[in-house]
Amino acid sequence: WQILLLNTRATSQNVNTVAKKLLIMTGNNKKYVRKNSPKTITSGSRAVKHLKQITVQDVWETPAKDYNKICGMFDIRPQLDVCADRNNRKCLKFFTEEDDALSDECQWDVPYYMNPPYSKVKHFIKKAYEMSQKYGVDGLCLTYSKTDTKWFHEYVWGKADIYFQKGRIRFILPNGDVSKHPAPYPSMWIIYKGKK
Repeated sequence: WQILLLNTRATSQNVNTVAKKLLIMTGNNKKYVRKNSPKTITSGSRAVKHLKQITVQDVWETPAKDYNKICGMFDIRPQLDVCADRNNRKCLKFFTEEDDALSDECQWDVPYYMNPPYSKVKHFIKKAYEMSQKYGVDGLCLTYSKTDTKWFHEYVWGKADIYFQKGRIRFILPNGDVSKHPAPYPSMWIIYKGKK
């Protein structure tokens, strides 16, 4: 990841102070600040490696224990998993990639769940919001927690309940194994409540 310091008057000393604080927070003792370059701090972190990996693999199954906990906590009973396959579905009814849950033909007219592909989060969140509004159904969505994104402010903030996951989720790989490493980002559960 990169952290850009937008204050153009930042001195090299200020950048080094910020870098040291970041390194203390991350527990990493490598030095990332180059002399005469006060605007950028770069890290070869796991998040960067993960970003490269998710361009190849976009499917990360939700662990059943996390899914069941949230369903119970928010009293939500999804009947349709809109981003699934036979092996990782959380509901009896599900849409696969071939079904194309984003198409106009696929209507989410019953309570639904989704853990969308990272590469299409904004499109799935938009449709989740629209389907909950159109049909008045509950929706449960698991995404990475990026509250600075346009989709978050347009389709989540003030329109849904949000539960920020404590700790990082260890997703299930397509072969059924639990990932060796937890997700590089925090996760959040977005809950659209339909009309009762």
